[in-house]
Amino acid sequence: MKTKPWLTVPVAVAFLIGCSSGSATAERSFGFPDSAGGLLTRQAQTERFGREDDTVEQRELTVAQLSAAYDGAVAASQAYADDSLRVLVTAYAVNASSPKLWSPQANEKIAERLRLAAPPERVERSGDAECVVESRSFVPDSTGPTRPDERVLRCQGVRDGVTVLIPEIAPSVDADTALRVVADSLDHFRP
Repeated sequence: MKTKPWLTVPVAVAFLIGCSSGSATAERSFGFPDSAGGLLTRQAQTERFGREDDTVEQRELTVAQLSAAYDGAVAASQAYADDSLRVLVTAYAVNASSPKLWSPQANEKIAERLRLAAPPERVERSGDAECVVESRSFVPDSTGPTRPDERVLRCQGVRDGVTVLIPEIAPSVDADTALRVVADSLDHFRP
């Protein structure tokens, strides 16, 4: 049976995250392996070409944001690549069970790196509800007038052990509406 590399990496990342949570040993050695899914670290692969991994600073900032989103829990990331540097995968993990939304695209460093005026995504919060919103203001007008400036990617809310998720949002739903749906649902489950 032929291995599907596009399936192997997500499975490996899910395995790593699942095995890392909740053990004292994981807390002491919370980090990724040097290879996953047949890929080596991006740093090791770029060094073969005499270059540096230009994602380290961005990933460190993202890990700090992820840790902050999980109340200071230990977090880690690793970028992986194939021999040709055409297959690039960045994996993130956090040693916590309390979920909050975050986005690797919601910080100023990524905006700077992509030469954008603002980050491509942001997390909007209202009470216990939160949504990841994608900004499309950097898309040229030539894409047509029907394309919205923003799109809600996913939403969730957590209160007293109940999590309300909206993993997929129709383009016609704005962030305020989605946040209200989450908040109202939370009020129903945990008034």
